[in-house]
Amino acid sequence: MIETILPTCTGTSPLKTSLTCSYSYATQILSISDITASTINSGAAISFTVSDITNPYSEAPKTGFILTTMSSLGCSIDSISTLSLQVTEWAQLTQPQILRTDGITDVSEESIFSASFNVPLPVDSGCRLRIYFPTDMPLTTALTTVSGFNLF
Repeated sequence: MIETILPTCTGTSPLKTSLTCSYSYATQILSISDITASTINSGAAISFTVSDITNPYSEAPKTGFILTTMSSLGCSIDSISTLSLQVTEWAQLTQPQILRTDGITDVSEESIFSASFNVPLPVDSGCRLRIYFPTDMPLTTALTTVSGFNLF
């Protein structure tokens, strides 16, 4: 998500360094106008950066980007729609806790544990939760119930 209607766009040669960008929340289109002072030959590499964009909130590849070059009259020249973006760093859960909730404190006795945390990002319907147990405390067939509230 672009955070402002006037993000900062910067070009590298052969583009102008300072580019004029505007973003429409209604159409979700970023427009960059007047990108070059002279004709760019076919086959030339073009590169620019856009600031004030929030990364996707999942490591799943984000598709749906369309890049289109246009004439000064607004006519499409060429376009590509197979672009995708993927992030690999996870956000940190806040206030995580694992607690014993039934008062049983004897070694190797079955007990009830409760896990809780706050999510820093939206959670889509159908998402999953994965819990890794320590190797010296594996989950066994003694597990009888899993329940929760405010789950995905």
